[in-house]
Amino acid sequence: SRPPPASRLRRRRLPLSLPHELRQPAATPRSRSTRSLLSPSADPRVRRPSVAMANTLRLYLTCIRNTLEAAMCLQNFPCQEVERHNKPEVELKTSSELLLNPVLICRNEAEKCLVETSINSIRISLKVKQADELENILAKKFLRFLSMRAEAFQVLRRKPVQGYDISFLITNYHCEDMHKHKLIDFIVQFMEDIDKEISELKLSVNTRGRLVATEFLKQFI
Repeated sequence: SRPPPASRLRRRRLPLSLPHELRQPAATPRSRSTRSLLSPSADPRVRRPSVAMANTLRLYLTCIRNTLEAAMCLQNFPCQEVERHNKPEVELKTSSELLLNPVLICRNEAEKCLVETSINSIRISLKVKQADELENILAKKFLRFLSMRAEAFQVLRRKPVQGYDISFLITNYHCEDMHKHKLIDFIVQFMEDIDKEISELKLSVNTRGRLVATEFLKQFI
């Protein structure tokens, strides 16, 4: 028998490249839109600060709304100290059996709401967010402007409770003359709009100050 040729005895060399079916697909360059979709800011699971802030405000207002709906069950009740008088017990506080436990709802240290309830009246005190000295001045002036016109609001207290910026007083007569859900909507809408009003006033003051400073410095150029 003939010996096998020397070419058959040689070792078979491994292929320099993998077969086509085992190759990984070549990486294609990502477009700008693809990169933007894969960025952390575009990931819906990553919460942006503005979205998180809006969620906390919504939860804060929802908690206040639910508390007011449960607490605003008022009825006519004459004063136990003075005959033929009917006064808001939440203001007098002469009969402890007619008062309910106050509820304090806090969003943070700068924003909170105190709900004090009695058998014939409810008092709601609000503390508005004031981030800096300018917002403190604007909030004080704006809320003072509203308090001086308390008669137009009917449920607005002329002087706020100590430690708060503005207070509302709702009696059983208000619930008889007005719709309960409308009163609650007014309180919640007021809390939602007061921050926007103060922010707009702050922007207006900053814009006006910038224009005044620009005109003043033009004379030195």
